[in-house]
Amino acid sequence: MAVWDYKGIVICMLAVGCASAGDSVQGTQPTISAVKPSAGPTAGGVTVTIQGTNFPKDAVVEFNSVLAQNIVVVSDSEITATLPPSSGTVGKVAVTVNLIDGDSATRSDLFAYYYGALSFPAQPALTTGHGPRALALKDVINTSLSLVGTACCLSE
Repeated sequence: MAVWDYKGIVICMLAVGCASAGDSVQGTQPTISAVKPSAGPTAGGVTVTIQGTNFPKDAVVEFNSVLAQNIVVVSDSEITATLPPSSGTVGKVAVTVNLIDGDSATRSDLFAYYYGALSFPAQPALTTGHGPRALALKDVINTSLSLVGTACCLSE
């Protein structure tokens, strides 16, 4: 069993052929190539996909130094995570993939927080402010009907 302390979070893993404490283990440097979606609400809570290379199963993701939740390393080139609430920043932030061996990849040009949540409430009805008007009997009496071809129109 290997045990690491990552920013106060103890991570334990069972492994075969694990290096001993004090051994120097060099992994392959991870890279980040895309973050989808490229923006999310400051409240967090949306699922984000990080694409890149060399993501081991023990990788963790941070947005502006705040640890993401529900991190799943789908493959060595894709991680999904739940966006954490913003630490007060709106706009572009650093996205970091950290590895247990100390390697990391950071990109500050791929993701931005936006204030609040974008929502467009449904419109129950479209109104113009003018509805159909009823004709008074005097309007009908003072109006003559004229036919032109198949069109019919009322004229005074």
